[in-house]
Amino acid sequence: MRVARLVTHYRLHSYIVEIEPELIVNDRRRFPDLRVKSNSKWVYVEVVCPGFSKQIQEIYWTLNRISNLKDEVRMDRVIEVYLYEKPNELKIRQIIDTCKLLAQRDLQPQECNISRTAQIFTNPWNEELLPSFASAINEKRPLLVLASLNLELMGHGRKCIVKIPFSDERAQRVLDEKKGQVSRTDPGLIVMDVSGIPGGFKLWPELIKRRLQPKLNRRISGVLITDSCITDKKMVTQKSLIKHPNPLHQLSDDFLSVVSSCS
Repeated sequence: MRVARLVTHYRLHSYIVEIEPELIVNDRRRFPDLRVKSNSKWVYVEVVCPGFSKQIQEIYWTLNRISNLKDEVRMDRVIEVYLYEKPNELKIRQIIDTCKLLAQRDLQPQECNISRTAQIFTNPWNEELLPSFASAINEKRPLLVLASLNLELMGHGRKCIVKIPFSDERAQRVLDEKKGQVSRTDPGLIVMDVSGIPGGFKLWPELIKRRLQPKLNRRISGVLITDSCITDKKMVTQKSLIKHPNPLHQLSDDFLSVVSSCS
């Protein structure tokens, strides 16, 4: 959720809004994204939109390397790879070679476990068979998934699906950085748009709750987590509002209602 959308939303509800007001925190000049006057009190709002980190980009590059092995397979196959962790170059090559070896066998399905590296499952293109990857089934973290498909005439094709568990640990760092942008003498709201983070809307609310403890980060009155995506040609926004259990300054119910209605 961008600053411009928030400004428009608050002004539509007749709030006074100031963009990048000067704020003195610990004898240092700060410029939070905006402040909104609610019931004669200012609320300082800081907006952050974490995108793909370098770590995520590197992981997707690895997933793409592996998923493209479908171009080297000549038989109609579905290949599924579950990675325990991000493999190095030697292990990537081992995974690709093993997938090709299993895929070319006439007897299907085939399943292989490369110790502490990956689980591999191959099956015929036209059969709906599911792998029995216990690690993937029991995994609590979100999975990064990349699927690559070659679809040919007469019902022929090849598909490769690569998965890896991943936890983005930037939530705490983002919160620690942004808390310095809100006031000690007025309520403070942090808006986090996690649309660019795989699994962010599922994982980040719980991570933020752990940081909003009764004696921790008390100048942050609340955190609004948003996630936007396009569904059926329209933008859909999910929101999760997390209130601090013991803030220095409470957000008013009227202001929280307006915050929650922003789309």
